[in-house]
Amino acid sequence: MTRQLRTMMSAARAGGKILRKYFGQELTLVQKTKRSDFLTKADLGSERAILSVLRKHFPRYNSYAEESGERHVGSNWTFVVDPLDGTYNFVIGVPQFSIPIALTHEGRLVASVVFHPILDCMYYAEKGGGAFLNGKRIRVNRETRYAHATISYVGGYHNALRAHWKVISSIVQLRCKRMTNFWTPALDFCLLASGKIEGVVNYNSEIYDFLAGKLIALEAGARITNFRGKPEKGDLNREFIATNGRIHAQLLRSVK
Repeated sequence: MTRQLRTMMSAARAGGKILRKYFGQELTLVQKTKRSDFLTKADLGSERAILSVLRKHFPRYNSYAEESGERHVGSNWTFVVDPLDGTYNFVIGVPQFSIPIALTHEGRLVASVVFHPILDCMYYAEKGGGAFLNGKRIRVNRETRYAHATISYVGGYHNALRAHWKVISSIVQLRCKRMTNFWTPALDFCLLASGKIEGVVNYNSEIYDFLAGKLIALEAGARITNFRGKPEKGDLNREFIATNGRIHAQLLRSVK
Protein backbone atom coordinates (compact mmCIF):
# COMPACT_ATOMS: atom_id res chain seq x y z
CA MET A 1 0.00 0.00 0.00
CA THR A 2 1.45 3.35 -1.03
CA ARG A 3 1.80 6.37 1.24
CA GLN A 4 -0.67 8.14 -0.98
CA LEU A 5 -3.38 5.55 -0.35
CA ARG A 6 -2.69 5.43 3.39
CA THR A 7 -3.06 9.20 3.54
CA MET A 8 -6.31 9.08 1.57
CA MET A 9 -7.70 6.55 4.03
CA SER A 10 -6.68 8.74 6.97
CA ALA A 11 -8.31 11.74 5.32
CA ALA A 12 -11.53 9.81 4.73
CA ARG A 13 -11.64 8.77 8.38
CA ALA A 14 -11.11 12.39 9.44
CA GLY A 15 -14.08 13.41 7.32
CA GLY A 16 -16.09 10.49 8.62
CA LYS A 17 -15.58 11.67 12.19
CA ILE A 18 -17.26 14.96 11.27
CA LEU A 19 -20.16 13.24 9.51
CA ARG A 20 -20.84 10.95 12.47
CA LYS A 21 -20.96 14.03 14.69
CA TYR A 22 -23.69 15.66 12.61
CA PHE A 23 -25.66 12.62 11.48
CA GLY A 24 -29.16 12.62 12.96
CA GLN A 25 -29.17 16.34 13.69
CA GLU A 26 -31.49 18.86 12.07
CA LEU A 27 -29.30 20.82 9.66
CA THR A 28 -29.81 24.03 7.70
CA LEU A 29 -29.71 23.46 3.94
CA VAL A 30 -27.92 25.78 1.54
CA GLN A 31 -29.19 25.42 -2.04
CA LYS A 32 -26.57 25.17 -4.79
CA THR A 33 -27.68 24.65 -8.39
CA LYS A 34 -31.16 23.12 -7.93
CA ARG A 35 -33.59 22.34 -5.13
CA SER A 36 -32.27 18.78 -5.04
CA ASP A 37 -28.64 19.97 -4.95
CA PHE A 38 -27.62 21.47 -1.63
CA LEU A 39 -25.01 21.40 1.10
CA THR A 40 -24.88 21.55 4.89
CA LYS A 41 -22.28 22.38 7.52
CA ALA A 42 -21.56 18.65 7.63
CA ASP A 43 -20.38 18.75 3.99
CA LEU A 44 -18.21 21.78 4.68
CA GLY A 45 -16.74 20.43 7.91
CA SER A 46 -15.96 17.07 6.36
CA GLU A 47 -14.27 18.72 3.37
CA ARG A 48 -12.09 20.91 5.59
CA ALA A 49 -10.98 17.88 7.60
CA ILE A 50 -10.20 15.82 4.49
CA LEU A 51 -8.26 18.54 2.69
CA SER A 52 -6.31 19.35 5.84
CA VAL A 53 -4.95 15.80 5.95
CA LEU A 54 -4.27 15.57 2.22
CA ARG A 55 -2.50 18.93 2.01
CA LYS A 56 -0.43 18.29 5.09
CA HIS A 57 1.15 15.21 3.51
CA PHE A 58 0.97 16.20 -0.17
CA PRO A 59 1.08 20.01 -0.30
CA ARG A 60 2.23 20.06 -3.93
CA TYR A 61 -0.73 18.06 -5.26
CA ASN A 62 -3.73 19.69 -6.91
CA SER A 63 -7.17 19.14 -5.42
CA TYR A 64 -10.67 19.26 -6.80
CA ALA A 65 -13.32 19.16 -4.08
CA GLU A 66 -17.07 19.42 -4.44
CA GLU A 67 -17.59 22.42 -2.18
CA SER A 68 -14.38 24.45 -2.51
CA GLY A 69 -13.67 23.69 -6.15
CA GLU A 70 -10.29 23.37 -7.82
CA ARG A 71 -6.94 24.22 -6.27
CA HIS A 72 -4.29 23.98 -8.97
CA VAL A 73 -0.63 24.20 -7.95
CA GLY A 74 0.90 22.99 -11.20
CA SER A 75 1.11 19.30 -10.34
CA ASN A 76 0.37 16.25 -12.50
CA TRP A 77 -1.31 14.73 -9.42
CA THR A 78 -4.85 15.64 -8.34
CA PHE A 79 -7.02 14.55 -5.42
CA VAL A 80 -10.73 14.46 -6.31
CA VAL A 81 -12.86 14.72 -3.18
CA ASP A 82 -16.54 14.45 -2.33
CA PRO A 83 -16.86 15.13 1.41
CA LEU A 84 -20.38 13.69 1.54
CA ASP A 85 -21.73 11.59 -1.30
CA GLY A 86 -25.41 11.23 -0.52
CA THR A 87 -26.20 14.53 1.22
CA TYR A 88 -29.96 14.13 0.83
CA ASN A 89 -29.89 10.69 2.45
CA PHE A 90 -27.73 12.13 5.24
CA VAL A 91 -30.16 14.98 5.90
CA ILE A 92 -33.27 12.77 6.12
CA GLY A 93 -31.53 10.26 8.37
CA VAL A 94 -30.86 7.46 5.89
CA PRO A 95 -27.39 6.02 6.60
CA GLN A 96 -26.54 5.49 2.93
CA PHE A 97 -23.72 7.95 2.24
CA SER A 98 -19.97 7.90 1.92
CA ILE A 99 -16.73 9.82 1.47
CA PRO A 100 -15.10 9.12 -1.91
CA ILE A 101 -11.52 10.28 -2.61
CA ALA A 102 -9.76 9.56 -5.89
CA LEU A 103 -6.20 10.29 -6.98
CA THR A 104 -5.36 10.90 -10.62
CA HIS A 105 -2.04 11.29 -12.37
CA GLU A 106 -2.18 13.17 -15.67
CA GLY A 107 -5.93 12.48 -15.79
CA ARG A 108 -5.62 8.75 -15.11
CA LEU A 109 -6.99 7.04 -12.01
CA VAL A 110 -4.27 5.57 -9.79
CA ALA A 111 -5.86 5.16 -6.36
CA SER A 112 -9.17 5.59 -4.57
CA VAL A 113 -11.01 5.10 -1.32
CA VAL A 114 -14.71 5.11 -0.52
CA PHE A 115 -15.47 5.22 3.21
CA HIS A 116 -18.86 4.46 4.75
CA PRO A 117 -18.50 6.10 8.20
CA ILE A 118 -21.61 4.60 9.78
CA LEU A 119 -20.75 0.98 8.90
CA ASP A 120 -16.98 1.62 9.18
CA CYS A 121 -16.48 0.13 5.73
CA MET A 122 -13.34 1.23 3.88
CA TYR A 123 -13.28 0.27 0.21
CA TYR A 124 -10.03 0.98 -1.58
CA ALA A 125 -8.00 0.19 -4.67
CA GLU A 126 -4.80 1.06 -6.49
CA LYS A 127 -4.38 0.69 -10.21
CA GLY A 128 -3.35 -2.89 -10.98
CA GLY A 129 -3.52 -3.97 -7.34
CA GLY A 130 -7.07 -5.27 -6.92
CA ALA A 131 -9.96 -3.96 -4.83
CA PHE A 132 -10.46 -4.39 -1.11
CA LEU A 133 -12.97 -3.90 1.68
CA ASN A 134 -11.44 -3.57 5.15
CA GLY A 135 -8.41 -5.54 4.01
CA LYS A 136 -10.28 -8.34 2.28
CA ARG A 137 -10.14 -8.75 -1.51
CA ILE A 138 -13.46 -8.18 -3.28
CA ARG A 139 -14.64 -9.16 -6.77
CA VAL A 140 -17.70 -8.79 -8.96
CA ASN A 141 -20.10 -11.71 -8.99
CA ARG A 142 -20.68 -14.25 -11.77
CA GLU A 143 -24.42 -13.84 -12.33
CA THR A 144 -25.33 -14.35 -16.00
CA ARG A 145 -29.11 -13.99 -15.93
CA TYR A 146 -30.41 -10.48 -16.50
CA ALA A 147 -33.70 -11.43 -14.89
CA HIS A 148 -31.74 -12.06 -11.68
CA ALA A 149 -29.70 -8.85 -11.91
CA THR A 150 -29.96 -5.72 -9.77
CA ILE A 151 -29.11 -2.55 -11.67
CA SER A 152 -28.38 0.84 -10.12
CA TYR A 153 -29.07 4.07 -11.97
CA VAL A 154 -26.93 7.14 -11.31
CA GLY A 155 -27.86 10.45 -12.94
CA GLY A 156 -26.53 13.99 -12.73
CA TYR A 157 -28.46 16.96 -11.35
CA HIS A 158 -28.31 18.77 -14.68
CA ASN A 159 -29.97 16.05 -16.76
CA ALA A 160 -33.49 16.85 -17.93
CA LEU A 161 -36.10 14.83 -16.05
CA ARG A 162 -37.34 13.21 -19.27
CA ALA A 163 -33.79 12.05 -20.00
CA HIS A 164 -33.61 10.36 -16.60
CA TRP A 165 -36.91 8.60 -17.10
CA LYS A 166 -36.06 7.44 -20.61
CA VAL A 167 -33.08 5.45 -19.30
CA ILE A 168 -34.81 4.30 -16.13
CA SER A 169 -37.88 3.04 -17.99
CA SER A 170 -35.67 1.18 -20.48
CA ILE A 171 -33.85 -0.60 -17.65
CA VAL A 172 -37.15 -1.61 -16.08
CA GLN A 173 -38.68 -2.72 -19.39
CA LEU A 174 -35.81 -5.16 -19.94
CA ARG A 175 -37.06 -6.84 -16.76
CA CYS A 176 -34.08 -7.06 -14.48
CA LYS A 177 -34.79 -8.31 -10.97
CA ARG A 178 -34.64 -4.84 -9.46
CA MET A 179 -33.56 -1.33 -10.33
CA THR A 180 -32.22 0.91 -7.57
CA ASN A 181 -31.58 4.64 -7.30
CA PHE A 182 -29.80 5.29 -4.01
CA TRP A 183 -28.28 8.70 -4.93
CA THR A 184 -24.90 7.49 -3.70
CA PRO A 185 -22.85 6.78 -6.85
CA ALA A 186 -19.60 5.87 -5.11
CA LEU A 187 -21.28 3.26 -2.93
CA ASP A 188 -23.19 1.87 -5.92
CA PHE A 189 -19.89 1.05 -7.62
CA CYS A 190 -18.65 -0.52 -4.39
CA LEU A 191 -21.77 -2.71 -4.28
CA LEU A 192 -20.94 -3.86 -7.81
CA ALA A 193 -17.31 -4.43 -6.84
CA SER A 194 -18.25 -6.57 -3.86
CA GLY A 195 -20.70 -8.73 -5.83
CA LYS A 196 -23.88 -7.35 -4.26
CA ILE A 197 -25.34 -5.99 -7.50
CA GLU A 198 -24.68 -6.68 -11.18
CA GLY A 199 -24.60 -3.32 -12.92
CA VAL A 200 -24.50 0.48 -12.71
CA VAL A 201 -25.63 2.96 -15.35
CA ASN A 202 -23.80 6.26 -14.85
CA TYR A 203 -25.52 9.03 -16.80
CA ASN A 204 -23.62 12.31 -16.53
CA SER A 205 -23.12 12.39 -12.76
CA GLU A 206 -20.49 14.71 -11.31
CA ILE A 207 -16.88 13.57 -11.49
CA TYR A 208 -16.35 13.63 -7.71
CA ASP A 209 -19.47 11.47 -7.22
CA PHE A 210 -18.32 8.44 -9.17
CA LEU A 211 -14.57 8.57 -9.85
CA ALA A 212 -13.33 6.82 -6.71
CA GLY A 213 -15.93 4.06 -6.98
CA LYS A 214 -15.14 3.54 -10.64
CA LEU A 215 -11.56 2.44 -9.96
CA ILE A 216 -12.70 0.10 -7.18
CA ALA A 217 -15.19 -1.53 -9.57
CA LEU A 218 -12.55 -1.88 -12.29
CA GLU A 219 -10.06 -3.44 -9.94
CA ALA A 220 -12.74 -5.87 -8.75
CA GLY A 221 -13.17 -7.13 -12.32
CA ALA A 222 -16.00 -4.95 -13.61
CA ARG A 223 -16.39 -4.31 -17.30
CA ILE A 224 -16.87 -0.65 -18.19
CA THR A 225 -17.79 0.76 -21.60
CA ASN A 226 -19.44 3.86 -23.00
CA PHE A 227 -23.11 3.77 -23.96
CA ARG A 228 -22.19 2.38 -27.39
CA GLY A 229 -20.36 -0.58 -25.90
CA LYS A 230 -16.93 0.76 -26.81
CA PRO A 231 -13.92 0.93 -24.47
CA GLU A 232 -13.48 4.31 -22.83
CA LYS A 233 -10.73 6.60 -24.06
CA GLY A 234 -10.08 7.91 -20.55
CA ASP A 235 -11.17 7.59 -16.95
CA LEU A 236 -13.05 10.90 -16.79
CA ASN A 237 -15.94 9.98 -19.10
CA ARG A 238 -19.23 10.76 -17.36
CA GLU A 239 -21.54 8.48 -19.35
CA PHE A 240 -20.82 4.77 -19.07
CA ILE A 241 -22.13 1.45 -17.84
CA ALA A 242 -20.33 -0.86 -15.46
CA THR A 243 -21.28 -4.50 -14.96
CA ASN A 244 -19.96 -7.82 -13.75
CA GLY A 245 -19.23 -8.45 -17.44
CA ARG A 246 -21.79 -11.23 -17.77
CA ILE A 247 -24.93 -9.14 -18.22
CA HIS A 248 -23.21 -6.32 -20.09
CA ALA A 249 -24.77 -6.87 -23.51
CA GLN A 250 -28.27 -6.98 -22.07
CA LEU A 251 -27.80 -3.79 -20.08
CA LEU A 252 -26.36 -1.97 -23.08
CA ARG A 253 -29.71 -2.36 -24.79
CA SER A 254 -31.26 -0.02 -22.22
CA VAL A 255 -29.00 2.93 -23.03
CA LYS A 256 -28.40 2.59 -26.79
